[in-house]
Amino acid sequence: MTKPLDDQEQFGLRLGLVARLWRAEIDRRLATFGLTESRWLTLLHLSRLPQAATQRELAEAVGVRGPTLVRTLDRLEAEGLIERRTEASVP
Repeated sequence: MTKPLDDQEQFGLRLGLVARLWRAEIDRRLATFGLTESRWLTLLHLSRLPQAATQRELAEAVGVRGPTLVRTLDRLEAEGLIERRTEASVP
């Protein structure tokens, strides 16, 4: 027989469930626009970071590792949703 969860544990589990359901609902609504969680989060953070943000700064803001972000940026760029610039050409 397992020990019943205390109030903190129950709260944590419920909070995690609400977060998953919330992300699933956002993904469902944004799927119409071809956006996934990684894509809309990246676009959201891009809209809030300084114009000259680096990929490293963006990855940190989004909370992903560099290689994961690169794949997302490649897709967004291929679809014309973003434009990448080298650091030397950033104003």
